[in-house]
Amino acid sequence: MKITLPRTNLFEEKLGEKIQLAVNEEIQKLDKTSKYSFSLEFDESLIYCSESIQAFFIPDEKLPQYQRGKELHGDDKMYAILSYQLKVAEEAIESYGITINHTSIEGSPFVEINCIDIRLQEQEEKDLKLDKKRKNDKTIKCSVIMPSLTRFAKNISNVYEKLEKERDNVLERAFNSKKLYEKYKVLVGKEELYKIYLDFKSEYGDMWINSKEHKDELLKRFHQTVKIKAGLITNEKTKSEVMKPLVILAKTIFELQVYKKTKTDNGMHKDIGQVSLKTNGKIIKTEYCARRKNYEILDENFDDCYIEVTDKYDNYKLVNSIRELVETANTICEKYGYTIDRDAMDNILDFIDIKRLIKKAREV
Repeated sequence: MKITLPRTNLFEEKLGEKIQLAVNEEIQKLDKTSKYSFSLEFDESLIYCSESIQAFFIPDEKLPQYQRGKELHGDDKMYAILSYQLKVAEEAIESYGITINHTSIEGSPFVEINCIDIRLQEQEEKDLKLDKKRKNDKTIKCSVIMPSLTRFAKNISNVYEKLEKERDNVLERAFNSKKLYEKYKVLVGKEELYKIYLDFKSEYGDMWINSKEHKDELLKRFHQTVKIKAGLITNEKTKSEVMKPLVILAKTIFELQVYKKTKTDNGMHKDIGQVSLKTNGKIIKTEYCARRKNYEILDENFDDCYIEVTDKYDNYKLVNSIRELVETANTICEKYGYTIDRDAMDNILDFIDIKRLIKKAREV
């Protein structure tokens, strides 16, 4: 339902009364057992009327606690007016027993300067009965304040343009050629190209672009994957080879001695084996290597003994995660009567820049 208030603008001091009169004429068309969303639309050019904004009076008790007793100016005053008028309109409509769960006030280029449009939209969820318990329930409301739809659309457009430019730069770099990128953008489409890029990043991190050792091979594989999507490669054997992930060798961060506990648990036999912590830039995993065959532990016991490495981890968080990882590996070893020398690990961690080491692993 749309209700237009003529000869009324954002700075109307008796907005509540005008809305009540307008709703009273339409009240028979509204279902009081339903929930409604409510929006108030005004001419967006009014947000630039600094004199009218500054002259508008808002009762101190209607302001948020942190704004009371202060003289508001500029955007602070403008947003305070929008919030206040939205609340006035909401209370005017609810005075008829109408339940509102979503409210908004927005400046629009499609509303006349001396008019206000009110829209009431019935929500899908319906309460057929308003029993006593329902009346005492508090309705959770969501409120949106948008001073200018045009400005909002422009901001969205600017953000979109920025994101598109970033994606263009990323894909040009992935192809290592603007000409090739433009060619395959036509054949495959930008969205599909970016999806392929994200799949490669998920599989290899940024290593496939920055790598010294594997860059050429991974770049070739990327181009071949794009050609498959474009229908330029149809041979099933070639397609199968291209789609196989490239195995990237891991770098060792450090190695920890594994000891065998004595029966009294007071002494230890050395040279039982060692646990290595390795990274390929994406994960850090543990590998156990026994000195002798009778001290072996099946590799499958350590299948889940790894941590993922993400950009959100700083060096401090990585060190703590590594300590937890070693603790997990030690729990596995203890089932066989072995233990890991964690004291040595603490000494090593104090002098290692884990993030820098992982970055180098990505660039292998």
